[in-house]
Amino acid sequence: MTVQNPVKIAILMIPALGDALLFLVLANNLRRSDYQVTFFSTPFSQYDLVISIPPIVDLYKNVIPADEFDKFCVFIYTGKNEFRYKVHVDHEDRIRKIINDQNKLQKILPLLKASDVAFSNISRTLPLVKTMEVFCRTILGLDNVSKEVEISPPRTLTYQKYNKRIIIHPASSNNEKNWTPMKFIKLARLLKQQGWDPVFTMSPPERVDWQKIINNEFSLPIFSTLDELAAFIYESALMIGNDSGVGHLASCLNIPTLTIINTNPGSGLRWRPGWAYGELVYPTISLNVLNRRYWKCFLSVRKVFNAFNRFVESLRNKNLL
Repeated sequence: MTVQNPVKIAILMIPALGDALLFLVLANNLRRSDYQVTFFSTPFSQYDLVISIPPIVDLYKNVIPADEFDKFCVFIYTGKNEFRYKVHVDHEDRIRKIINDQNKLQKILPLLKASDVAFSNISRTLPLVKTMEVFCRTILGLDNVSKEVEISPPRTLTYQKYNKRIIIHPASSNNEKNWTPMKFIKLARLLKQQGWDPVFTMSPPERVDWQKIINNEFSLPIFSTLDELAAFIYESALMIGNDSGVGHLASCLNIPTLTIINTNPGSGLRWRPGWAYGELVYPTISLNVLNRRYWKCFLSVRKVFNAFNRFVESLRNKNLL
């Protein structure tokens, strides 16, 4: 259905893959409710409403003064360390002055509630992908809500074409979340002995060090674009890796993902892949000493390998592999 004179919404995001995928859920649900949505990583002024998260202020601090953001941007409070920004601004008077079309106005006003609640506090147990779905339904009042982002792979690709290929993503933006390199190598050897084809993936800067670690023992392909990486993931069977944006991309593409995390999920971990079926593997214990978490020595290769085998068995029982 084509909506005449639709409400134009811009969503500004920081350049972080996991966060961007999460907010694509918001973008897609707005689209499903007949808003015209454009997803940006740079600010624009030709939209009826701009939705973003507070870290965007730091990203553009040399271009746009922080108080300027308050004038046109509805902030969604997503987590810790964002309290330093004024995330709730009453935009209703501003919107009423600039929107003359009453139909548009009635569609925009409910969206101003986006900053009324702390998004991360909606649920302490749901994955954030599911939380975003709840946010769209209960806070923004959107109809026909889904957690999907409706990414459509090219028809030239075949889902899980290489049914023995396992992507291993051993890096992330935070080294504190990364299992040790040699443990990943030992895990890959066990997988190979079992008949799987483990392939390591990472960003070009990370690849420099990992070439020395892998030493030609396993495949380490180069991807020049995110499209190429996504295509490679889509045709693979499974992914194993740290909590990272690439894991979320795999899940979004419906690739089952085993995620290695540095804490027991009972402590409230919610930022985990939430689209495809996935499992978590974590250390028996972890220690916090002087604000640093020690966990890697408490998570063995054998434990992850056993968790992987249980994961595969569960996938096969569910006819997902």
